[in-house]
Amino acid sequence: MYVPDRVFVKKLKEQDRNLGCHFNGRHFVITYQRAYGDPVAIWVVMGDNQGFRQPDQRDLDEVMKSDINNESPIEKHQRVASYMAQFRERQKIVTRENMHNRGKDGKRQIKQAYDKIVGPVESCRVTPKPKQAATFEEMTSSR
Repeated sequence: MYVPDRVFVKKLKEQDRNLGCHFNGRHFVITYQRAYGDPVAIWVVMGDNQGFRQPDQRDLDEVMKSDINNESPIEKHQRVASYMAQFRERQKIVTRENMHNRGKDGKRQIKQAYDKIVGPVESCRVTPKPKQAATFEEMTSSR
């Protein structure tokens, strides 16, 4: 069974005493010890080809990047404010598209709405003429 480097584990514990590292049979796994129950895996240490490798500073940096309490309140406020500004812009675009699409009715819906307001207009209606079958002489003379 493989054991993680002592220095790595020491640095991991300096960041947060609830963090730990163990080998699960294929990879090293960085875990977080909750107040109750078993530790939860938060990071799997993998090589470039998804294979085995020892945990090092790269993994420690990635775990610390995911820690949301690691940023200052000003940075957090700026991040949240920029996210909300982007969200509001997306909502404006969606609302604008919805309003635009509401005006796109089919020919029948427009005609029904017009008839409801104005009433049916007889002069605009075109009655189709029934087709008459051609005679044998008409069909042979057109050739």
